[in-house]
Amino acid sequence: SAGKAAGPADDELRLGVLEAWEGVVAFAARLSLVHAEEALTPWAETLLDFAFSTLHAVSTLDAETRRSAMALLGDMLQLAVDSAGNQLAGAVVAACERHLHAMR
Repeated sequence: SAGKAAGPADDELRLGVLEAWEGVVAFAARLSLVHAEEALTPWAETLLDFAFSTLHAVSTLDAETRRSAMALLGDMLQLAVDSAGNQLAGAVVAACERHLHAMR
């Protein structure tokens, strides 16, 4: 909910939300792939939507916030590629496709 509350001028709040998600994803990455997928799938589209919206909506994004959003996207893509099943990969692909279509 903090991610939804962050407006374009709330770089510190956006960075805090991104860093918190980075920590959750890093923790999940240390679990077995089955457990990581189970833990992250319900949240995958929401957290990716936030990362993409951070990158797209803020034209004056500071470097640290941009790096954090890109790291989160990369970590989620890596987990989707490595995942034991299709659920996490499907959620990641759905979020990526939605944002790629929105860019066109």
